[in-house]
Amino acid sequence: MKKISMCLLTLLLLFVTGCKNNQQEINCVLNNNTKYQIFSQNNKVNKVILRKHYANNDEEYIDNLNIRLNETYKSFGEKYGGVVYNINKTTKYIDLVVNYDYSKINISKLAKDNSSFKNIIVNNKIDYTKLIDSYVKMGAQCK
Repeated sequence: MKKISMCLLTLLLLFVTGCKNNQQEINCVLNNNTKYQIFSQNNKVNKVILRKHYANNDEEYIDNLNIRLNETYKSFGEKYGGVVYNINKTTKYIDLVVNYDYSKINISKLAKDNSSFKNIIVNNKIDYTKLIDSYVKMGAQCK
């Protein structure tokens, strides 16, 4: 009887963890220098990792861009939460990586402040299908 109980418990645990683990990941590329890695579960986006490469031979341009990017993502993180970013800068390029954790971002405030987000939000969550559609409309290739 004990063996049967253990088998049933094991099957139940496998079933529950298997049902919870229906995460999707898709990668989108825009203009060969912008990449989005989207993680979702049950058609709701959990996280997006943005990778963007900026190249320019003008060192002053790169310096100014670095300042603007730092200001932009620092401000976004302070205002809405859930954003971690890293900037790797040389004199000729910047590689930007931004991790948007939508479980920590204040979605309702983001939608209120930025009307373009209203189109991809359903029940105060970022809708996976609508987000992918918006990337495709911008010209991204998603796989």
